[in-house]
Amino acid sequence: MRRSWAPLVILFALVNALMFVPEAFELRYGAALLLVFILPGWAILEGIGWLGVADVVERLTMVSGLSLATSGLLMMYAAYLPGPLTAWQVLVMLDLPVLLGWGLAAYRRPSVINAHWPTKITMLILLATLLVGGYLCLVRLGYTEFREDELENVFLAMRVINGEEYAPFGDSKGPIHGLVPAAFWVLSGRITEGTARFPFALSGLLAALTVFVVAKQFAGEPVALISMGLTVTTGYNVALSRWIENPMLIFLMSVTAIWFATHYHRTGDHRSLLLSSFISAVAVITHWDSLTFLPAIALLVLERLWKYRTDWRWLALSVALAIVTLA
Repeated sequence: MRRSWAPLVILFALVNALMFVPEAFELRYGAALLLVFILPGWAILEGIGWLGVADVVERLTMVSGLSLATSGLLMMYAAYLPGPLTAWQVLVMLDLPVLLGWGLAAYRRPSVINAHWPTKITMLILLATLLVGGYLCLVRLGYTEFREDELENVFLAMRVINGEEYAPFGDSKGPIHGLVPAAFWVLSGRITEGTARFPFALSGLLAALTVFVVAKQFAGEPVALISMGLTVTTGYNVALSRWIENPMLIFLMSVTAIWFATHYHRTGDHRSLLLSSFISAVAVITHWDSLTFLPAIALLVLERLWKYRTDWRWLALSVALAIVTLA
């Protein structure tokens, strides 16, 4: 069965068109969510045949982590453009991976892999867990004005929007926690405390779902469900999901990188190794705390290499990709 491209083209055109509709803040914000968290990763994975993955939950986590890494990195390039940051500049940057990914898919015309849904009981537990996490993270998200580090990060976003090309280099912790709010600010047309914090809360929820798919590979579904439940209810996750700061961004990206490394370990698919390397590099740009996740990724990769001893050139290529991304 071949892919029908009409729905994707219509969705892509609608997302871009909404950005130029005045007084449509909610619709523009929803379209921005698709551009930052869904479309880039979806298109890239579509172009490479989803790595043969059929599980819907795994696909969602792959898409979200890869999309955040791609859009976060591209926002750095958007910030380097001369002059004030505008919606069309952000659109050009975020549309680029979508067009390239879907263009590759249209050229290669891979067969559609039928999606595989979890069992009903698993879906109910996942949804219930996400509802609990959503309640903890999202209720009264705009509960107070920007505070402490939030002010610094929103100020970074404002400087980028005003056209200070060197502003990303002034943040010692990494600029992406300021560039993500900047993307939503420019694309939606305005900013509030709640809408600025929402991408970080969403990252926390998606990271918990990614913990589920990673834990499932190692310990089975019951342990994975418990791991996800602990993740969404722990005070660390809840508090920092309601804060404009980098922990939830690097949590989502780093756990996604671990999932791709796990997929490489299990299947030997070199594309998974490259994607894991790329996402890990963007996570390091976001904050050096992400280095704490690298031993888990390295262990998976090196164990595979030690067992088969044939993929050293792919390891060299993935390291080169990480260095180029960091550079």
